[in-house]
Amino acid sequence: TQVCVGKFECGFRCDGLSDVDEALSIDAWTEASAEELLREHLSSPQGGKPWFLQLGFPGPHPPFILSPSMREGAEGREYPPPVDANFSGIPGAENVDAAASRRAYGALVEHIDEQIARFLGFLEESGELNDTVVVVMGDHGEHLGDHS
Repeated sequence: TQVCVGKFECGFRCDGLSDVDEALSIDAWTEASAEELLREHLSSPQGGKPWFLQLGFPGPHPPFILSPSMREGAEGREYPPPVDANFSGIPGAENVDAAASRRAYGALVEHIDEQIARFLGFLEESGELNDTVVVVMGDHGEHLGDHS
């Protein structure tokens, strides 16, 4: 079922998919896959050797698809308004709600934070945390209406 047809029909959000199970998000799947991969390594004959794992979360990228609990957690939050937002001349621009998109983005960032905490918990439970260097990097932020 196609939910959003045009680039700006829903803005950055995909509100038509509001009943998505949080455990099935791409970022939750990524974290669970990393645990499974490392668990397999640790139980293998090479398990005692040093390891490297690059864990890259795909989110938060449009379309912003929130679970009910993510949506509820973001409800009512206020973020600074866009700087120099101008969507004039863009088909469907009247549907852009920068404030709602910013709330959705924030909710997805928090969801990734939860996945990182979950993976750190796994490292602790497996006895690997004290021998592991963890580097957290972010590649960008969506402009969400800034300087559009």
